[in-house]
Amino acid sequence: MSRLASIVLVYATGYFTYKKNGIKWMTDLWKVVYLVTIILLVFIGLYDWSLGPASMQIRNIAKTLHEFLISPILYLGIVIINHILVKSGSLS
Repeated sequence: MSRLASIVLVYATGYFTYKKNGIKWMTDLWKVVYLVTIILLVFIGLYDWSLGPASMQIRNIAKTLHEFLISPILYLGIVIINHILVKSGSLS
C-alpha cells in the first residue's frame, strides 16, 4: 500500500506543479508517462496474482518502474526539455 501511496503523492505533486505553470504539453506528457507505466505495473501485478508468482526478473522490472515513477528524473527531464525549447524560441 505504501508503494501506491508514494506513486499517487508524486503524481499529484508533478501534476499540480505543471498545471500551475500553465504549460499543457508538460501536464499531458506527465499524465501519459504515468498512465503507461501504471498500466504496465498493473499487468505485472495481475500476472503475479492470477498465474502464480512472477519470476525475479519480472519483479525487478516492476521495482524499477516503481522507482522511476517516484524519482525526480522524469520531472527534471520534462523541465529541462521545456527550458531548452523556451531558450531556442520554439515555445514562448
